[in-house]
Amino acid sequence: MGPTLLFDKSFLQMLTLDEAVVLDQFFAAVISPIFYAETLADLEKSSSAGRSPDDEVRIIASKIPQRNSAPMLFHPAFAVRELLGASISMDGRMFLSGAKTVSFRGIKGKIQDPGPEHDAFARWQTRHFLPRDRSTAKSWRQKLRRVDLSTLKAGVRAFGFLKPCHTLEQVHALAVGLVNSSNHQRDLVKLALAALGVNPRTERLVLDRWTVLREPALVGCAPYAAFILQVEAFFAIAHESGLISYNPNSRSDIAYFHYAPFCNVFVSSDRLHARTAKYFLRTDQTFVEGHLLKDSLSKLVTRYLARPAEEQDAGLPFSPPNDDAGCLVAQLWDRHKGTKWREPPQELSPQLVAAIEGLLRDMKAGQVPTDEESDLSRIASVEINRYTPKQRGSFRLVSKHIAP
Repeated sequence: MGPTLLFDKSFLQMLTLDEAVVLDQFFAAVISPIFYAETLADLEKSSSAGRSPDDEVRIIASKIPQRNSAPMLFHPAFAVRELLGASISMDGRMFLSGAKTVSFRGIKGKIQDPGPEHDAFARWQTRHFLPRDRSTAKSWRQKLRRVDLSTLKAGVRAFGFLKPCHTLEQVHALAVGLVNSSNHQRDLVKLALAALGVNPRTERLVLDRWTVLREPALVGCAPYAAFILQVEAFFAIAHESGLISYNPNSRSDIAYFHYAPFCNVFVSSDRLHARTAKYFLRTDQTFVEGHLLKDSLSKLVTRYLARPAEEQDAGLPFSPPNDDAGCLVAQLWDRHKGTKWREPPQELSPQLVAAIEGLLRDMKAGQVPTDEESDLSRIASVEINRYTPKQRGSFRLVSKHIAP
């Protein structure tokens, strides 16, 4: 599995189906609910280029990563879990939505079967849209807009951080200063809850817990919730200074960053993302402009379609080419996976293969559900089950020599 990759709708739209297939082969895609909501919002728009809104969504759905993807929970659900005591890993690993925690001989693991999102993506490819798809997407859009900008600004102003700025660097410094504020932690938690748009009952539960804990620092006790507050405060301060406009598109675009902690690479063709990504990505993450990755994928498509028939029948390779110094996909693998993948693969002995297969069978038979574990550092194994078609676009995904 390749580096984890967060993408926005603008990037996926610009790809051909074959480019999307190669993307799916070499990256583990983080599918944000913002992408889901934006895609279904197209159903409410007028048709363009002679295509109906249903056709527009069908085309996008045909390119959604399938093999190594992980649909994410809506970010307020993550943050509230953390505020109520769960641990959220923010190191580039995907948070598996709908995964169950299991135990085998005292060792914890995670299993994620294809969830309702994958079923939805498959339906969309045949223009089959259920009422719940539309209502879920509409609910997410409404929750995003429920975060009242004037209320958020008032809270930032109360802490003394809503100041005129001439550059986004200044905006970022103020937003970071806010979340690292050492005073009035209960009020800071209230501001974080406002940025999440939670209901009054959830707010009471979180604040009651904070009181019991004797009001610890938000950034130390709930770093993901603090990160979301930083993104939202950045947006509010930048808008107040006239550096970012406020509209439904910018509201959705900035929300993609709420999922940035769970990826290695963020790719987008959006101008706002290009201007602001450096303020929200860690030094071990990479922002890639959409046209650059598209160009690299296009070259790989050309390369793989030119292979001899017997190589075509074997399916796509499991790693990008290691003989092209200019290949961006390979460069991203080097940065986020190290260079060991470039070494010739070692043949496993039949005895080792048999032992691994036996262990997997034992785990499958002996695993029992256990308490949910959010901290991935405590997880020994992850099993992601996906349906893989034999062919997608111009490429075989399963070797012709593997029995059905």
